Amino acid sequence: MEIWESIAVNIMEKNKFTFSSKFEANIAASLGIMGIGFSYQNLKFYIEYDNEIITYTPDFVLQEKKDSKTVLIEPHGKKYMDERFFHKMHAYKENPVSKEYYLILITDKEPKKPDKLKIGLKKYGYRKEDICDELWYIPYNNILDLQLSIKNEHGSIYSKLASLKRSESEENIPIQMLRRPVQNLSKSHAQF
Repeated sequence: MEIWESIAVNIMEKNKFTFSSKFEANIAASLGIMGIGFSYQNLKFYIEYDNEIITYTPDFVLQEKKDSKTVLIEPHGKKYMDERFFHKMHAYKENPVSKEYYLILITDKEPKKPDKLKIGLKKYGYRKEDICDELWYIPYNNILDLQLSIKNEHGSIYSKLASLKRSESEENIPIQMLRRPVQNLSKSHAQF
């Protein structure tokens, strides 16, 4: 069993939930390794779209803040980027309550392959800002069920999470408190 798998299993057992995909479990393990507390699918938005009420449930709600906003992380595989996804995310961003949150979309663009996200945005007339606040490309291999590499052209999930921690932490917490002993990192789990 890979180390991230054992961390993800530990998080699930402690909090009595199951991740919808191994991609989500990998993100949860990364959050655990970085010592970032989170809740999983416990926030639901009711959004008016096309004369009906639809729901949007972000996968991760972090304890970290960015620009004084609660951070949401939405890992979303490229094979699920359909018309409904783009319209739902746009409807969420248009809703006034979204101004209280900072939404990070994580997708799994493969190197040298067409970018399904960019194609979808263009097809439905949206810009990245119309569906999320920030976009992270984290290559992910569905066969191996893990990130393709610790470091890639866009940075690793760990460097992205570290920059997220620094963005809010540096404003509010003395630098000495940002350091955590290595032995405690693997003990951090969802705490919301």
